[in-house]
Amino acid sequence: MFNQKLSKIIFMKKVIYFFALVVTTLAFTSCNTDDSPEQDQLIGKWKLIQEFENNIEYQLECDDLLLLDFKSDGAYTVQYFDFDNTQTCVLGAIEEEGTWTSNGSNSYTLTFSDGPTTIDETITITFENNTFTVIFVDGSDTYKSTYQRQ
Repeated sequence: MFNQKLSKIIFMKKVIYFFALVVTTLAFTSCNTDDSPEQDQLIGKWKLIQEFENNIEYQLECDDLLLLDFKSDGAYTVQYFDFDNTQTCVLGAIEEEGTWTSNGSNSYTLTFSDGPTTIDETITITFENNTFTVIFVDGSDTYKSTYQRQ
């Protein structure tokens, strides 16, 4: 009889140990950081590096360059480059601010103000390595701009 009680106690300890092990394992696997949503690849700073008009590359000068900054809170800013008083090409002040939303499938809507008018512009972006490209069609003209992550 003593052996039966001892066997039951040992069995119960094993069952309790097994359940404690299962609970601990579940607790650690439920804290997996892979469950967090992936950050949109548009987020970050992007500098204009190349422009084409009707498949002809446009030579960028200092005052053609700009820096886009897409923030994780859905805001974005545009800063243009210009020459300072020593004729050095430098980044200027923020000249445009707006908001952006992802529509999925690399489609984005940019919202900004042009005076009293609010404009929504939907664009499709092609991402490749550390660059993205946007193509605009305006009548018979096609414009392609490439930006590089900074």
